[in-house]
Amino acid sequence: MVTAIAIIFNLLTVSSQSVSSSSGWSMFIGQMPNVTVSTGREAVFTCIIDNVYNFKVAFLRVDTQTILAIDDTVITRSARVTVRHSIDKDERLSTGQRKTWQLYLKEVTPADAGGYMCQLNNFEPMVSQVAYLHVTVPPDILVNESSSDLAIKEGGNATLKCSAIGYPEPNITWRREDYQPIDMNQSVGVVEGSILNLVGVHRRQMAAYLCIASNGIPPPVSKRILLRVEFAPAVTSHQREVFQRLGEPLKLHCQCHSWPQGYTSWTYESNRLPSEKAAVDYRPQAGLVATDMYLNIADMQPQDKGNYTCHCSNIHGTANWTISVEVVAMDAVQLRRMAHSSWSAELEEDEHENLENEDEFSSSPPETTTTRQTTIVQLSTTDTTTRKTIDANYRVTQETKRSDDDPPFLRQQKKASNKAGLPTSLTSKASANISSLFLLLLLINDNNE
Repeated sequence: MVTAIAIIFNLLTVSSQSVSSSSGWSMFIGQMPNVTVSTGREAVFTCIIDNVYNFKVAFLRVDTQTILAIDDTVITRSARVTVRHSIDKDERLSTGQRKTWQLYLKEVTPADAGGYMCQLNNFEPMVSQVAYLHVTVPPDILVNESSSDLAIKEGGNATLKCSAIGYPEPNITWRREDYQPIDMNQSVGVVEGSILNLVGVHRRQMAAYLCIASNGIPPPVSKRILLRVEFAPAVTSHQREVFQRLGEPLKLHCQCHSWPQGYTSWTYESNRLPSEKAAVDYRPQAGLVATDMYLNIADMQPQDKGNYTCHCSNIHGTANWTISVEVVAMDAVQLRRMAHSSWSAELEEDEHENLENEDEFSSSPPETTTTRQTTIVQLSTTDTTTRKTIDANYRVTQETKRSDDDPPFLRQQKKASNKAGLPTSLTSKASANISSLFLLLLLINDNNE
């Protein structure tokens, strides 16, 4: 114990490059180099001495004055420390003998950083060399000392903080996760420093911000901090007035930007619409929270025209957008096609019934076709009637014209049938058959004359 204390005491006295003895000179060959390793790795200190003879070589920790090893013996109780030496032959040396001593320190930690001494003792004064161990530490962000996700009202000021440790001391930079500028006015993409100050925050600054710490020791680390900017809703749409044809589907669309996400709804003439017609789809867009609102109408009818309003509200306010919808009747071509389809169906129905009755005079007279074509042309100029109205008007007009062409005794028969409560359709069909028979008799009489 006394010897160890004496050695430690002498460590702080004289440092020299060589010493004389009766057998010659003992000296250090070069300076013991400093060592830099990453945490968890192994550090090796190398001390080369010429002409050692019977002198003892020791390794010590300078800051704690701890003896680690003397010659081949490890003094410290740490299992991480080992010592080795080798003898080199070199004719250029004074005695032809040189010893290399190495101290190994495994699984280095930041606490191991500091000065380490190689000492040559057993004579006065003792000589030594000191080398320093630098333990590099990858950066690490202190989560408890850094900002977490933050929500702030638009127009306010936000302060984001990021603390990191490591050796060398980490450098901290800030950027947005989406690579958009941090400062909307100056288009600054990267800001250095542990604190990021945002003054007069705008809704477009709502984003995820990355605090990145690096010190040249891989890997760099980062922390994601989400900044939410709260603001009142704003509703937009590409639709203001919509014209849709009768019977066609219609889709209305509004988009609401707001945070926090608000309550959304559709109304028709101030009346709330059922959920099966209104569909809402939430999705983020360009850093903002966008709420897409859709209104679907499968089959436009005259009663569907009017004002449709989408509403959006949150704790900071409300907003809405009104879309005016008009129902447009089909054009002349569509009406003509519709009337032609109805006329063909009725002809097929009449022919089928006449075949069942085996009536040899079942074919319709040419006047009927001409009358129907005239009716079609008249109907095609109507812009505000629906298909059902067209069909009903056609039947009424056809029956009226047929009744006008009938002889007086047939018109009297129809009136009698109506008074008797017979169905109108049966009466019309019977009258048409009688009228056809009457016209045929007239043609035969004309030919005989």
